[in-house]
Amino acid sequence: MSTITPTESLKFTETRSRLSSLVDSVFQRKTRIRVYKGNTPVAAIVSIADLERLERLDREREEAFARMAKFSEAFRDVSPEELEMRVDEAVAQVRAEMDAERLAGLHR
Repeated sequence: MSTITPTESLKFTETRSRLSSLVDSVFQRKTRIRVYKGNTPVAAIVSIADLERLERLDREREEAFARMAKFSEAFRDVSPEELEMRVDEAVAQVRAEMDAERLAGLHR
């Protein structure tokens, strides 16, 4: 059984006339509603659980961008070429350390 809630697309006028039953269906997690005015999607009706998940994902995304900005600031004066070279060196160093640990584990 699929855990993805299906999405129904409706014109605004139909949404308005069926609002009570649509809200019940959304509450029961039977559907999500995408509301159109003309051919343009303008709103959605989703469950509180969906909204809370969206808000959590938005917060996590903002936190990730803040971490990336902080990281980027440390390298603002480094050219992209030099940064790529440093990253390649760091990756090679970590791989060498992991290989050494693996070999040490084999000789125990």
